[in-house]
Amino acid sequence: MIVGVSTYKPFPAQMRFHSDPRKFRLFGGARGPGKSRAILEEGIAACNFIPDGKGGSVYRENAEGLNALVLRTSLTDLEGSVISKFKESDWFKKGVAKWSDQKKTATFPNGSMLKFGYAANSVDLAQYLGQEYAFIGWDEIGLAKDYKMFVELMGSLRCPIPDVVCRMAGSANPGGVGHAWLKAMFVDGKPAPGMEPHQYKREHYSYIPATYLDGPYKDDQPYLDNLLMQPKAVQRAWILGDWNIVAGAYFDCWSMIDDPSADPPQIDMTFDPLWLESERKSWWDVWISIDWGFQHHAAVYWYTLDSHGNCYTFREIVVKKQGSRALAKAIIENSRDLSIDAIYLSPDAKSKHDYDANSIKQQMDDIFLDSDLPCTTIASDDRKAGWLLMHQMLSSGQWKIGRNCREALAGLPTLMINPANIEDVLKVDAIADDVGDALRYGIFSRRASFSVKPRAVRRQETLAAAPNMQAMYMADLRLKEQEEKKAKQFSNIGRIPSWRAKLSMGRNRQARRFFKAVEDLTKDKADVDKP
Repeated sequence: MIVGVSTYKPFPAQMRFHSDPRKFRLFGGARGPGKSRAILEEGIAACNFIPDGKGGSVYRENAEGLNALVLRTSLTDLEGSVISKFKESDWFKKGVAKWSDQKKTATFPNGSMLKFGYAANSVDLAQYLGQEYAFIGWDEIGLAKDYKMFVELMGSLRCPIPDVVCRMAGSANPGGVGHAWLKAMFVDGKPAPGMEPHQYKREHYSYIPATYLDGPYKDDQPYLDNLLMQPKAVQRAWILGDWNIVAGAYFDCWSMIDDPSADPPQIDMTFDPLWLESERKSWWDVWISIDWGFQHHAAVYWYTLDSHGNCYTFREIVVKKQGSRALAKAIIENSRDLSIDAIYLSPDAKSKHDYDANSIKQQMDDIFLDSDLPCTTIASDDRKAGWLLMHQMLSSGQWKIGRNCREALAGLPTLMINPANIEDVLKVDAIADDVGDALRYGIFSRRASFSVKPRAVRRQETLAAAPNMQAMYMADLRLKEQEEKKAKQFSNIGRIPSWRAKLSMGRNRQARRFFKAVEDLTKDKADVDKP
């Protein structure tokens, strides 16, 4: 048994955590099982004890040069949690360990040192990256935005003493900004979103679940009553440690099952793409949205809209480190069987460049024009209104996502509310952020209510519903009368300039650029003629 001080008596769940041999461990899930204390005791044990291979440990007499690190994301949390718990131990009270309040370090009699630190971002983390630590523990690691901070710390996991086995551990609850990457790496046993496959080895990771029933509060009814006062999603996260529920998620309505009896009722927000292939009409609107990225992921989505106003996201490309021209060609390949009405591109692509002197937008437009796809339109970047519209459409069942869009299904439920602006989604350095932005561009930039059926389709449906020949004749007359009235009403509104009509018929890049130049000259002349 590996314990730090004689007064520490681990609960069964804490004991499972201490005895797990894996290199990287995550302890917790729910609130109240003693996670912070367990992380602290791991750090103390790493400095002072050697496992004896029989479930126990022996004191390490000489540990000069052995260091351990325990982290939180802020100094306030550090002092209020693991440091306060250390000061309650005999190591501090009896003066066995030499404490430095300025450096936040405890030096033990055998020469080893336990350091307490904090890191809210990569800048804070840099101060620990050049050091050597036999153990690194991160209490409430779910507050770290992405897996990169965790991976960066791996480079400091080393010790000059040969027999020391270096390990890392963290504690967390479901929810928070780090929910997605922690769930992937520790609970689901797969690489975090955006992580390269070679960076992850499943056999090195373990998750030790625990709830309040496993800790010191199992008989504390007032504490349980406080947890039961939380929203239901938070209850499942804090009481049951359910990682399938994201407490604090913006899209708290997310569901992939139909359950009208649930509280609140749940509707399936996904669909089978094979069903859409058989149901989609040729006249339905189809458009594309792109969130450009090179070092970050580029995310591309295809949408269609039926005559009832239901929107379907049915294709997906999510890639990294692919040039703008190559991405445009991939979009063309995936659009061969479609008639694309519009392509919405992230606003930053208008000014960004990669290896070309032209902007990302210009490069992609050149490729699209050669394939008779429309030029890109800069998407609306109204974040608050965009997220709100997405939430409303998902909740009402008006927008569904194909089950083949794996990154969208994985990322959208993990987007968190921004604590500093609750109407917005918290930006994080993760693939879910790129996916969410691409979907927002596609949904909010194209706010059409429904696809308009062509006249021939409407006429065919109307005549087919008529019970006899006379009714068919009268229905046909009514249709013609309605169309003539509408044509007369709007005959002089929104007339397309002749140059634009020619532009739409152009079949090569030179012709389109010529007609655009004519438009620019016309505008310049109009400006000069103004009094």
